Amino acid sequence: MGSVKDYRSVADAVAAEIGAGRLKAGERLPTQREFARQYGIANSTATRVYQELARRGLTEGTWAAAPSCATPPVQRRRPPRRSPNPPGAGSTWS
Repeated sequence: MGSVKDYRSVADAVAAEIGAGRLKAGERLPTQREFARQYGIANSTATRVYQELARRGLTEGTWAAAPSCATPPVQRRRPPRRSPNPPGAGSTWS
C-alpha cells in the first residue's frame, strides 16, 4: 500500500507545479526514467504517476514519448436555455 500513497503524492506535487504555472501547457515532461530519478521513485511508480496525471487531464501525448502538459480546457459560456413552448405558442397536446 505504500506505493499507492507515493504515486499519488508525487502526482499531487506535479499537479501543483502545473497549477502554479511552473510547468506550461505543451511543455514536455521528462522521460519516465528521468522522472523516476528526479523524484527518487521506482520506474513503475513513475509510470503510475504519469497515468494518474493523464487521468486527471493534466498531460497529453503518447507513452512512446514523454508526455507534455495539457492545454487547459476552454471555459465556454452556454447560451440561455429556451423553453420548449415559447410564450403564445400554445400546447402541442390536444
